[in-house]
Amino acid sequence: MEIKNIEFELFRYQLLPVTTHVIEDMFHEIKSTDDVRKNKNKFFWEILSNFPKLAHRTIELNQKLILCKSPWIVFKLAAHKSLQRNNENFGKEKIENWPLINNDPTIQIIAVSKNREAFSSGGVIASLIRESLYKHLLQYQLSMHVEAIFDKSEFWNIVKKFEGKITNVRFELISPNMANISKTLELDLKQLNKDTNSHKTVLELNSPEGARLEINKTNKNINSLIDYSSEGGGDISFKISGYKKRVHTSRSVSTINIDEITLENLTAEQLDTFMNLVKN
Repeated sequence: MEIKNIEFELFRYQLLPVTTHVIEDMFHEIKSTDDVRKNKNKFFWEILSNFPKLAHRTIELNQKLILCKSPWIVFKLAAHKSLQRNNENFGKEKIENWPLINNDPTIQIIAVSKNREAFSSGGVIASLIRESLYKHLLQYQLSMHVEAIFDKSEFWNIVKKFEGKITNVRFELISPNMANISKTLELDLKQLNKDTNSHKTVLELNSPEGARLEINKTNKNINSLIDYSSEGGGDISFKISGYKKRVHTSRSVSTINIDEITLENLTAEQLDTFMNLVKN
């Protein structure tokens, strides 16, 4: 029997206080913004472990909890209760996705199985999770941001492909709360967040009229922005002369495979091995 591999797209989530002036909340033991920052993953786990119902604006969703053992939560998500199709062997095949969430504060990854029959992309599922948890997170005075993880070489592939045609590069950067992915970032977004409550900072490079941008691989400032964004810290997009739509690096989401047998018999230990592959 041929063992099928399931491909997972990788996304990073970050949790930030909704304000620099939190409301004191003795029930959740919140007295300051620092309390929210310090306990963000504890609060997030309290929400996840209660397995809240996910919702979509137009599609009926069904979900089934598979594993809940800190820092992991795994579930199946189907677009409709009866959604299935006949496969080539005339059997019934369920159309569903597997979201895997790791709540380790040094990881904070959502991995989503690719199944275009159920949802158009893993990004749709990641956004659906963020939107569904919005009200729950507000109870802890937290907000959630999710961005794709991608290979930083994708940035330079785009630069090379459209050399002499790039008029604008836009970096949309989420204020970090993970030191391990922001250590090389030249711009202090964390302090900017504390000073202004900015959750997303947009930095644009624009060429003069009639000219094009000149982007050099040796520029340490640009490289720091690319490194941070590629780890799920933000999105990078390009305006290309002659193109109506912007070109995004996040369209090339990093992936990893898990075989179907392992997936159907998941343990926390197997998931830890999976996460080591992600790190490498």
